[in-house]
Amino acid sequence: MRGLKLTDKSAPAPVTSAKTARKRPARPSQQVPPAGAPAAESAGEAKPAEPRLHKGRTWTERPVHASPQSRPLGETEGPEPDAPLGDVRLAIGSIGGAHGVDGELRMRLSTDDPNHLRRIKHVYVGDETATRQLISIRFHQGIALIQLGGVKNSEQARELTGMTVRISGRDARPLAKNEYYYYQVIGIIAKDEAGEVIGTVSDILETGANDVFVITPADGGKELLFPSIPDVVVDLDPAARTMTLRPQRFWDAEGDPIKPEE
Repeated sequence: MRGLKLTDKSAPAPVTSAKTARKRPARPSQQVPPAGAPAAESAGEAKPAEPRLHKGRTWTERPVHASPQSRPLGETEGPEPDAPLGDVRLAIGSIGGAHGVDGELRMRLSTDDPNHLRRIKHVYVGDETATRQLISIRFHQGIALIQLGGVKNSEQARELTGMTVRISGRDARPLAKNEYYYYQVIGIIAKDEAGEVIGTVSDILETGANDVFVITPADGGKELLFPSIPDVVVDLDPAARTMTLRPQRFWDAEGDPIKPEE
């Protein structure tokens, strides 16, 4: 990815995540506490607002429902974090095949706000440069059933199987404060509170509870994982292309600190 940037669940990292979460096993990291370990107590300072990530993926090489072997977002194609929203196309789902014989399509969703799609009039399909009319959309058992312009039978519908469906960033729901899209977070620099560079955000994992930032150290060492929670993500500023992190500390049942993995 250009300049190695770093991201729904929605964003975004903080991109809000409509948790149609893809299940990926946690990668070993010194930032992930062992099961049952009590978290450090708060020092009493005011906590920053929790950043929320909207998926809005624009990458073309990772499927909506990715496998554990999928490439990190930082290694796939996508816009720069500072790209204006109006210049990007945000993924809302991928076509799973035909539904019936009249050209209706099944679409697996990758959006945090499916109901907003009822307002969308045109979409991009696959690598097509021209939009198609979104004639209708309805929801059934966790997927969307859509009718697109130019698709009138099951044979034409099957030809679109596997293609990603995107909308213009201009048609996206306006983000609230502390909300970002994945593309705005992938590739930015992560630092600690002293200003020391930790690495670059290279991926975002959806765990179901919260998003997790994958940080690739500048020296190429082992990836580090940081949960997207206020106690850890002290500040997130995609415009400045920086993120400030506070690594978590944990203690065992006897009150002794748990040492990070070597």
